Amino acid sequence: SPDRFEEAAIIDSKLSQSLGVQRGDRFLMIIDASYPLMQSYQAAGLDDMNAIFENISPEDKPVYTSSPVSIISLMVHDIVDETYGKLPSDDEFFVMLPYASANELLGRGLSPYKSTVAQRDTFRAVDPNLVASQIIFNFPPSDRKGHYVDENYDAAQEFAYDFAGRIVAPVGFNQIDATLPLLRFLYNYRFFSMFLSLLIWIIIAALSFLSIVLIYSLLTINIESRTYELGVMRMEGFPRETLTWLVIVGALLFAIPGWIIGLVLGQAAFAIIRTYLQSLLGAELAVLLSADAVGFATLAGLGIPLVASLAPVTSVLTQQLPDALNTERGRTKAIDYLIERSDDSYFSWTILGMGTALAVFGFLIYYLFPLALINLNLSLLFFIFFAVLLGMLGGLILLSVNFERFVETIFQYAFLFWENDAVFLRSEEH
Repeated sequence: SPDRFEEAAIIDSKLSQSLGVQRGDRFLMIIDASYPLMQSYQAAGLDDMNAIFENISPEDKPVYTSSPVSIISLMVHDIVDETYGKLPSDDEFFVMLPYASANELLGRGLSPYKSTVAQRDTFRAVDPNLVASQIIFNFPPSDRKGHYVDENYDAAQEFAYDFAGRIVAPVGFNQIDATLPLLRFLYNYRFFSMFLSLLIWIIIAALSFLSIVLIYSLLTINIESRTYELGVMRMEGFPRETLTWLVIVGALLFAIPGWIIGLVLGQAAFAIIRTYLQSLLGAELAVLLSADAVGFATLAGLGIPLVASLAPVTSVLTQQLPDALNTERGRTKAIDYLIERSDDSYFSWTILGMGTALAVFGFLIYYLFPLALINLNLSLLFFIFFAVLLGMLGGLILLSVNFERFVETIFQYAFLFWENDAVFLRSEEH
């Protein structure tokens, strides 16, 4: 380290290569800090050019001092390769000095031909904290990362404005100029985070649906192969709750190993990605998965089997005991008769459920869609479009099921018209 802390400088690698200096080497720097430290020059009486531009406003004055340049000697304390967004990206080179010793260094380097010893001493004695032209505030570390990764730009903007307002309001909005460079950075990526969030939710929904279908198929096969065993258990007096838990435990046995393996693989993948992200972002990341990630994984790993076991549980509880114990007849019913009586006591729960679901879906669309437009909540808007897309997909599935028989008949007459009646009827049955 240098002998004097106030002469320590941190420079970037490009400037180090350009000057050919390393840690511990000294170099001279010519700097013009007349505008950032304007009050220091004025306190020392070095604002000798103000009289020349007496009739020009201070904002339009090209110069106000004839001795703005200081020549200082610095020692390289450290060399950095990346600034990680802490400095403007358009700076070609940068040199960082201890702010507490800025007036001391610049005062010693003022030209002796354009300033007196008394003026230089006065310049050096000015407290840098009283002449600062810019102060940078960081978000509180406790909730900083949560707002950085929020896919809703409006929420991050609201937090930033609230944070800046609590700082600026006591001083006075008309006294200082407050800027929010972080919002400008987040503004450029606001759509990317939303689309990425929507894409992840689409992938989660698709994988959840496939998992439900897979577990449902495995449970159905398992129950079909154990129909007689379950019938005997019912005949021996096993209650419905026991049979229900038997099916649910069977579903969890499919999911719990996958849940454990998924958490282990997720932690291993996160450990690998974490190293790359830390070098890219320059931020310290947690070693273990967050509680939210583990919670969502647990909810998906244990919730999906419960949803998939609803239909098999219903099948077990509604099957007639003689049919379950009869091993000579097949389980598949060729003809199923449903007799409905035309009396006032009949009530269709299916129609009620479908009507209620469609009414709630329509209400949410007509309420949330204008709400998203008024609040400019693009994230909510994308999720509404995703819900509409799923509804269109479900409608197309129902349409295809209803037209299935019609399309089969067309293909039958188009490709089997030359066959005899027996072959034609047999293909129609199958």
